[in-house]
Amino acid sequence: MGIDGDGTQEIIDTEFLARQQGQMYTMFPDVPETLRTIKQKGIKIGLISNIDQQGGRKLCASMKENGILQYFKAIILSFEVGVWKPMKEIFDIALREIGEKNPATAMHVGDSPIEDLRGANNAGLIPVFIDSLDIFSTENIIKIKTLSDILQYL
Repeated sequence: MGIDGDGTQEIIDTEFLARQQGQMYTMFPDVPETLRTIKQKGIKIGLISNIDQQGGRKLCASMKENGILQYFKAIILSFEVGVWKPMKEIFDIALREIGEKNPATAMHVGDSPIEDLRGANNAGLIPVFIDSLDIFSTENIIKIKTLSDILQYL
Protein backbone atom coordinates (compact mmCIF):
# COMPACT_ATOMS: atom_id res chain seq x y z
CA MET A 1 0.00 0.00 0.00
CA GLY A 2 1.33 3.42 -0.90
CA ILE A 3 4.33 2.29 -2.92
CA ASP A 4 5.09 4.03 -6.18
CA GLY A 5 6.93 2.66 -9.19
CA ASP A 6 10.42 3.12 -7.75
CA GLY A 7 9.53 1.75 -4.32
CA THR A 8 9.45 5.12 -2.59
CA GLN A 9 6.64 6.03 -0.24
CA GLU A 10 5.69 9.44 0.95
CA ILE A 11 4.02 10.52 4.12
CA ILE A 12 2.56 13.98 4.13
CA ASP A 13 1.82 15.75 7.36
CA THR A 14 2.85 13.72 10.32
CA GLU A 15 0.70 15.16 13.07
CA PHE A 16 3.23 14.53 15.76
CA LEU A 17 3.22 17.58 17.98
CA ALA A 18 0.69 18.32 20.69
CA ARG A 19 -0.17 21.84 21.73
CA GLN A 20 -0.04 22.53 25.41
CA GLN A 21 -2.49 25.32 26.14
CA GLY A 22 -1.17 27.63 23.42
CA GLN A 23 2.48 27.33 24.47
CA MET A 24 5.35 25.66 22.65
CA TYR A 25 4.75 22.31 21.06
CA THR A 26 5.57 19.09 22.88
CA MET A 27 6.64 16.09 20.87
CA PHE A 28 5.08 12.69 21.42
CA PRO A 29 7.74 10.21 22.63
CA ASP A 30 7.68 7.90 19.60
CA VAL A 31 8.23 10.65 17.02
CA PRO A 32 12.03 10.89 16.67
CA GLU A 33 12.60 7.16 16.26
CA THR A 34 9.62 6.78 13.93
CA LEU A 35 10.77 9.64 11.69
CA ARG A 36 14.32 8.25 11.69
CA THR A 37 13.03 4.80 10.65
CA ILE A 38 10.83 6.25 7.91
CA LYS A 39 13.72 8.33 6.54
CA GLN A 40 16.08 5.32 6.65
CA LYS A 41 13.60 3.45 4.45
CA GLY A 42 14.06 6.17 1.82
CA ILE A 43 10.60 7.59 2.35
CA LYS A 44 10.15 11.31 1.76
CA ILE A 45 8.42 13.11 4.61
CA GLY A 46 6.55 16.39 4.42
CA LEU A 47 4.44 18.38 6.83
CA ILE A 48 1.30 20.36 6.09
CA SER A 49 -0.03 22.63 8.83
CA ASN A 50 -2.91 25.09 9.05
CA ILE A 51 -1.06 27.65 11.08
CA ASP A 52 -0.45 31.38 11.32
CA GLN A 53 2.93 33.07 11.11
CA GLN A 54 3.59 33.12 14.85
CA GLY A 55 2.55 29.50 15.24
CA GLY A 56 4.69 28.55 12.24
CA ARG A 57 7.76 30.09 13.86
CA LYS A 58 7.06 28.21 17.10
CA LEU A 59 6.46 24.95 15.24
CA CYS A 60 9.69 25.15 13.24
CA ALA A 61 11.68 26.20 16.33
CA SER A 62 10.26 23.26 18.26
CA MET A 63 11.08 20.84 15.42
CA LYS A 64 14.64 22.15 15.31
CA GLU A 65 15.03 22.07 19.09
CA ASN A 66 13.79 18.47 19.17
CA GLY A 67 16.17 17.42 16.38
CA ILE A 68 13.51 16.33 13.91
CA LEU A 69 13.56 19.15 11.35
CA GLN A 70 16.21 17.24 9.40
CA TYR A 71 13.75 14.47 8.51
CA PHE A 72 11.43 16.70 6.46
CA LYS A 73 11.88 17.29 2.76
CA ALA A 74 9.09 19.91 2.76
CA ILE A 75 7.19 21.95 5.31
CA ILE A 76 4.04 23.57 3.95
CA LEU A 77 2.49 26.19 6.21
CA SER A 78 -0.92 27.52 5.24
CA PHE A 79 -0.10 31.16 6.00
CA GLU A 80 2.83 30.98 3.55
CA VAL A 81 0.97 29.39 0.64
CA GLY A 82 -2.44 31.05 1.06
CA VAL A 83 -4.45 27.81 1.11
CA TRP A 84 -5.24 25.42 3.93
CA LYS A 85 -6.46 21.93 4.68
CA PRO A 86 -8.87 20.52 3.57
CA MET A 87 -8.31 22.39 0.28
CA LYS A 88 -6.86 20.12 -2.40
CA GLU A 89 -4.36 22.79 -3.43
CA ILE A 90 -2.30 22.57 -0.23
CA PHE A 91 -1.87 18.82 -0.72
CA ASP A 92 -0.89 19.41 -4.35
CA ILE A 93 1.77 21.90 -3.20
CA ALA A 94 3.15 19.38 -0.71
CA LEU A 95 3.27 16.62 -3.32
CA ARG A 96 5.08 18.91 -5.73
CA GLU A 97 7.58 19.98 -3.04
CA ILE A 98 8.54 16.39 -2.24
CA GLY A 99 8.64 15.42 -5.91
CA GLU A 100 5.69 13.03 -5.95
CA LYS A 101 3.63 13.01 -9.15
CA ASN A 102 1.09 10.37 -8.18
CA PRO A 103 -1.01 11.26 -5.12
CA ALA A 104 -2.40 7.71 -4.93
CA THR A 105 1.05 6.52 -3.81
CA ALA A 106 1.28 9.04 -0.96
CA MET A 107 -0.08 8.78 2.56
CA HIS A 108 -1.36 11.67 4.63
CA VAL A 109 -1.28 11.15 8.40
CA GLY A 110 -3.45 13.52 10.37
CA ASP A 111 -5.67 13.90 13.41
CA SER A 112 -8.60 15.92 12.05
CA PRO A 113 -11.51 14.10 10.39
CA ILE A 114 -12.35 17.17 8.30
CA GLU A 115 -9.04 18.90 7.62
CA ASP A 116 -6.91 15.79 7.24
CA LEU A 117 -9.15 12.89 6.19
CA ARG A 118 -11.44 14.85 3.89
CA GLY A 119 -8.49 16.84 2.53
CA ALA A 120 -6.41 13.74 1.81
CA ASN A 121 -9.38 12.03 0.15
CA ASN A 122 -10.14 15.09 -1.99
CA ALA A 123 -6.51 15.24 -3.10
CA GLY A 124 -6.38 11.51 -3.91
CA LEU A 125 -3.93 10.55 -1.14
CA ILE A 126 -4.20 7.57 1.18
CA PRO A 127 -5.66 8.99 4.40
CA VAL A 128 -4.31 7.74 7.73
CA PHE A 129 -6.13 8.86 10.85
CA ILE A 130 -4.16 9.21 14.08
CA ASP A 131 -6.57 8.89 16.98
CA SER A 132 -4.46 8.66 20.13
CA LEU A 133 -7.52 8.44 22.39
CA ASP A 134 -9.26 5.87 20.16
CA ILE A 135 -12.53 7.79 20.31
CA PHE A 136 -13.50 7.92 16.62
CA SER A 137 -14.87 5.06 14.60
CA THR A 138 -13.70 4.93 11.02
CA GLU A 139 -14.45 2.66 8.12
CA ASN A 140 -12.25 2.05 5.10
CA ILE A 141 -9.53 4.29 6.53
CA ILE A 142 -6.28 3.31 8.16
CA LYS A 143 -6.47 4.28 11.82
CA ILE A 144 -3.48 4.41 14.16
CA LYS A 145 -3.07 5.36 17.83
CA THR A 146 0.54 6.54 17.69
CA LEU A 147 2.81 7.66 14.90
CA SER A 148 4.95 4.55 15.24
CA ASP A 149 1.89 2.47 14.29
CA ILE A 150 2.33 3.79 10.73
CA LEU A 151 5.41 1.61 10.27
CA GLN A 152 3.28 -1.51 9.78
CA TYR A 153 1.70 0.09 6.69
CA LEU A 154 4.92 1.05 4.91
